[in-house]
Amino acid sequence: KTSKRTLSQKWAQMKSANSAGARFSLIIGDDELTSGVLTIRDMQTGEQAKVSEQELRGYLEKKLLP
Repeated sequence: KTSKRTLSQKWAQMKSANSAGARFSLIIGDDELTSGVLTIRDMQTGEQAKVSEQELRGYLEKKLLP
């Protein structure tokens, strides 16, 4: 269960990443640590995807390279 405090912390971190001009943010919480599946958010489009740790590099290369 996610507390309101945790949600507000996550929102603040996303806002900070957006203000810093980050293209992507990586969400690693308890669920992600347990499952080995990470959530990555494209800060330009708002799209989120779940990728395994092994797939992360390929996912980013596909998004960033022509």
